[in-house]
Formats: sequence, structure tokens, C-alpha cells
Amino acid sequence: LNGYEAWVEYRRTGFPLLKPVQASKNNGLYPVRMPYPQEESTLNVDNYNAAATATNNNSINTKVWWNN
Repeated sequence: LNGYEAWVEYRRTGFPLLKPVQASKNNGLYPVRMPYPQEESTLNVDNYNAAATATNNNSINTKVWWNN
């Protein structure tokens, strides 16, 4: 598995049980969504800006629609 696949698999199954990382740059929280790639902000400006607005400035902590 690559990193993205492993993250999706963890989100889908909740397995394995993970321990919070104290030195996390995300205050010990697990990301609930992947951010849009930075290149989208230059290649797809209007849609990127709309999505960034809807996701609290492209935050990895903003839940996706099926988790709300």
C-alpha cells in the first residue's frame, strides 16, 4: 500500500488502532480529508477557491460531506 491508500483504509476500517503522536503538527488529530494539491490553486483557480472556502481554507480537519 502507498501512504494514501493506507490512510483511506484506516479511515474506512478504523484498523489498526493508532496511538496519537505527541509531536504532531496537527495537535494529535488524525486528518479527516486530504487537502487539494497546491497546483490546483494555479491551474483551477475558481474551483479551488470555492473548495477552499467550503473546507475552512483547505483544512485537513474539515469533515467531508459523508462524515457530517
